[in-house]
Amino acid sequence: MEAKVVATPTPSYDDFEPFCNWRHEEARETLVVHLPEFKKEQLKVNISNTGILRITGERNVDATKRSRFYKELKTPKDCISNDIHAKFVNGLLYIVMPKKPAFVPERKLTLQEQFQVDQDPKPSRDQVAKSKALNDIDSASATAKTQKPSPLQENPTTAGSENGKTATKCEFQSDSSTSRYRKIAKVAMKATAAAAFISVFSALVVYVCKVYVCAE
Repeated sequence: MEAKVVATPTPSYDDFEPFCNWRHEEARETLVVHLPEFKKEQLKVNISNTGILRITGERNVDATKRSRFYKELKTPKDCISNDIHAKFVNGLLYIVMPKKPAFVPERKLTLQEQFQVDQDPKPSRDQVAKSKALNDIDSASATAKTQKPSPLQENPTTAGSENGKTATKCEFQSDSSTSRYRKIAKVAMKATAAAAFISVFSALVVYVCKVYVCAE
């Protein structure tokens, strides 16, 4: 008697694309896959060495029909592949991808800033004290100059004190004496020149007279 072979019907597959959305946070990226009719054991999540994330799922609809999906995507570059993990809660598959710490490059000094740093070292206490003393001396000198009247610009009739008047008069008296000496020197020079001229003229007259007498 021959045994009857029961043919097993070949199931048909219903492929679909699940709805997904991203949650962007400062420390992580989270992919949320909506799978309301699936169970945890019907899902698989794996990641390759090249950072390719693969999500698959398959479930029975009835005796001859199955529902399945396959999703593949590239993980973000700033995520840590070894720390990616998934959890399934109330029909939602959460795939959490932690981010790498943000790298803040150290700002390099420009050539001008480096030159200023080299040329402007922090002054020592002695240098600060010396600079302060020099500034005080300069301030005192500037004050003295502004308070001392100038002899050439001071008006004797408008001086603020008697001492100021006396000093100014002395300056002008000195100038007057110098002018007087110069005038006397000029007169003496003129007198000397006149005497020399008279001597030369007298000698010339005597010579002419001698020539005239000899001629007669």
